[in-house]
Amino acid sequence: MTSWLAACCVAWLCAPQAPTAPWFVERPAPAFVDHHGRVGLAKRSITEVNGGGVGLFDLEGDGDLDLFFAQGDPHDGSGPRPSQVFRNDGAFRFEDVTTACGLDLAIDACGVAVGDVDDDGDDDLYVTAIGDDALLRNDGGKLVRVDGAAGASDPLWSTSACLCDLDGDGDLDLYVCNYLALDETADSLTRAGATFRGMPVLAGPLGFNAVPDRLYRNRLREDGTLRFEPIDDAAIGPPAFALGLLALDADGDRDLDLYVANDSQPNQLLRNDGDLKFVDIGLEAGVALGAAGNAQAGMGVAAGDLDGDRVDDLFVTNFSHDTNTLYRGLGGAAFKDTSRTSGLGPPSFAHLGFGCAFVDADLDGALDVVIANGHVYPNVEASALQTSYRQPLTAFANDGRGRFKPFGAAFATEPCVGRGLAVGDLDGDGAQDLVVTRLDEAPLVLGNTNATTARIVLRLIGAVRSGRDAIGARVTLELEDGTRRVRSIVGGGSFQSASARELVFGLCESDASATLTVDWPSGASRTLTAEPWTRSTLTEGVDAIERVVLPRPGSLR
Repeated sequence: MTSWLAACCVAWLCAPQAPTAPWFVERPAPAFVDHHGRVGLAKRSITEVNGGGVGLFDLEGDGDLDLFFAQGDPHDGSGPRPSQVFRNDGAFRFEDVTTACGLDLAIDACGVAVGDVDDDGDDDLYVTAIGDDALLRNDGGKLVRVDGAAGASDPLWSTSACLCDLDGDGDLDLYVCNYLALDETADSLTRAGATFRGMPVLAGPLGFNAVPDRLYRNRLREDGTLRFEPIDDAAIGPPAFALGLLALDADGDRDLDLYVANDSQPNQLLRNDGDLKFVDIGLEAGVALGAAGNAQAGMGVAAGDLDGDRVDDLFVTNFSHDTNTLYRGLGGAAFKDTSRTSGLGPPSFAHLGFGCAFVDADLDGALDVVIANGHVYPNVEASALQTSYRQPLTAFANDGRGRFKPFGAAFATEPCVGRGLAVGDLDGDGAQDLVVTRLDEAPLVLGNTNATTARIVLRLIGAVRSGRDAIGARVTLELEDGTRRVRSIVGGGSFQSASARELVFGLCESDASATLTVDWPSGASRTLTAEPWTRSTLTEGVDAIERVVLPRPGSLR
């Protein structure tokens, strides 16, 4: 580490912060404990350290976000334990309905993607695993496992996945990240172990054999029969250690491109050239490597307009003793590494980041950054590396121009081995809450404390050409003073987890007059008057807007 970087890290970590209330407070957690591998410090294999993700979805169509937790194998000889589903009553109370909804899924599950794959108006789930993946079709609140995942399952180690319309026909296609081969090479390296900066550690991924990701075209039939068609590996590029994934329109041509965060290898920006053919432009776009020209160890990913220039930026969490990376979008699928100047890079040096998200946590109109951290080496505290196994969640406050300061008071929680992170409004107040999975522990459910501020919440339902989930839609809020704020619906994101797709715009008391312009993936556009303190559902091609008034305190800030 250079003396400059060391000085920056110390300055950031030691900078005084004014005492303030937390952004998020802990709520009672569902009765779930993550069992991926042997408990605590006994982990000896890379298969035991990535943990499981969480998916936010509406099981029964009642408007409340329910929870799916991917459960794994405790490596005690008993085999994988069942994944679980919890119904949300809308007030941070969660009931285990795993049996009631018909779910019996005892696979070594890793992650989850959410989307309406059969276009019947409810949320279905795709669950990744070490071994065969699973497709869970939502049939009126019952989760029915589709045989052979309708053709979209393979025996590889799958991590993150994304359901999104990649060929423009309105149906949700599927991209699945695969990590590495559990073969004889893996067995040998696992037994031998490895070193990290002189410390004995569990082995991987370098030295293991990478495996190809998978791409599937949705061939939904008119009678509702689900079928996915595998696309040749040549359409997406060579094998890599893939962990994080999101879908966005990076080049502004109205189709969805894919960004893949790879572990210890260059990240990929797969430009969509139509008919499910992709070209990796990561190097020329400036998002494959870190600022020093090095391949990093990408885990989680997020996308959105952080600096108010109406171009989406990309963020990647990385291994400890490196920094997280912010790529500022310049337009036309060009990016610039601004990790240092933005303030997001140096403070992350001692942390190992996994799940992450852009969220307007304080509802001031600017997207902040939240990250789940936790090391993969249980013995790291016995080394001279000056970091810890259990690490704090971190948050960075955005000044509205893409410059960040660590906000140490954001979470009133203890350090943990954080993994998946998902965002959504769990109590219906229009402020976004968080769910974080923790290795060997119950998840964290974190309620947003800033619901006293004016806000607009928007849910989009696309027509045929946009896809019902409207992934790729962009919404511009224009205020009376000419200020414009943009939110995009991206597919995937974070790490092995699925967030809600609602868009939230925080407002100030002076922001009384505003308009919203919705640019649909189909190319259609609509402008409407924004109504603060409302949650609105807008359906493409339908004039009527469903509006619900949000809880409103006696005064604004």
